[in-house]
Amino acid sequence: QVLVRDDGFAKSFFDTRKMTAFTLSNGLRVLHVHNPTGERFKLSVSVGAGAFHDPEDSQGLAHLTEHMVFSQSGNQEDSLYRFVLDHEGSVNGHTHSDTTSFFVDLKEGDTGICEKVIAKMGLALSTLKLADDLVKAEQIVIDEEYERE
Repeated sequence: QVLVRDDGFAKSFFDTRKMTAFTLSNGLRVLHVHNPTGERFKLSVSVGAGAFHDPEDSQGLAHLTEHMVFSQSGNQEDSLYRFVLDHEGSVNGHTHSDTTSFFVDLKEGDTGICEKVIAKMGLALSTLKLADDLVKAEQIVIDEEYERE
């Protein structure tokens, strides 16, 4: 058998991960994937707005926002960025045509560490401010990205 169903998800028969989908009281949809053989904790958050949603007069806004979530939080004492680095992890993001995604990857931690990462990600996304000086600094980083590609 090639495909099996797991809580409504089609996956390989050899895939041992347990998948559960649910919706929080605030409307946020969550897909929890537990890998019993995994050695890392990974978090991916996707927002239903990407490059195709940029206003006509603000092309690149989704990509800028993706960058700002981590760069802005990196300046804070108890930020997501610093917390993840302190726990031997990494952060990344990607802007798609219809979504913007944020990723955290760190060595498998106890439940407390995982909960802190999730809370800090929520805080970074919900308190984002586009201050002029931070936006200008991040625009340089984005321009350098395009020059490398």
